[in-house]
Amino acid sequence: MRIVYASDLHSNKELYHELNELIYRENADELILGGDLFEHSRLKEDQLLFLHDFLIPYLKSIKIPVSLIAGNTDIAEVFEELKQNLQLEKFNFLNSQPLYIGSNIPSFGCPFITPSPFKMKNFERLDLKADYVKQSSSYILDHGKPVPVSDDYLHQLPSIEEELESFCLTNSIWVTHIPPSGGILDVLQNGQSVGSQALRNKIIQEQPLVTLHGHIHESPRITGKWYEEIGNTVSVNAGQDKNLHAVILDIESSKIRLTHTIFGEYVKLLKQ
Repeated sequence: MRIVYASDLHSNKELYHELNELIYRENADELILGGDLFEHSRLKEDQLLFLHDFLIPYLKSIKIPVSLIAGNTDIAEVFEELKQNLQLEKFNFLNSQPLYIGSNIPSFGCPFITPSPFKMKNFERLDLKADYVKQSSSYILDHGKPVPVSDDYLHQLPSIEEELESFCLTNSIWVTHIPPSGGILDVLQNGQSVGSQALRNKIIQEQPLVTLHGHIHESPRITGKWYEEIGNTVSVNAGQDKNLHAVILDIESSKIRLTHTIFGEYVKLLKQ
């Protein structure tokens, strides 16, 4: 089973075209997209233009199954319109319940990130349900209009810890936009670690086969690491830059071979 994974393409057509070339060059069986498909914009019209002019025709042209989640810069209503336009068998919008994709590997997905300095909060959640966070001047986009929210808005929503409660199955793939905490896959330019402790805890508890992440584009460059072993799980943040950052996963019965388009190869032997 050969899977190509990428995230954080942010409406960059050149990166999308590079990804398409990679899919066919590697004879991939499946494509997984880890969120932030669209550019940074609070204008719904900008993302809708890209959606209809480029993204929908692009995805429909791909001949293999495509699994995907949203990311924090994807306007929720635009992502819902993407779903409505891709009601075809080969598209899988991953969520908290397992979907069995081409490989018969159960896959889960979660778009949410931990609280950030960004003002738009549609895809933000508290990390642990016991966390306490207050944020000012925040808003959500509702029908394309910014709607102010209270400083305790995130306390009214399920935390990432709660969103992940149904994630299970040791032979599964998890796709979450936020990487796990730990200072390897989640490091900003300034050295700050901003991943999810809830996600790390859940990986340790359930030990899925592979977890795939994005959000922090620069982390692989800053830390020199694009993968991490967490117990028996291998976790990946491909990162993103001017040249396509993507990972090819070859999943066999005895091993997983990961090949990064920029940073090289890693082989994880599986326990028999």
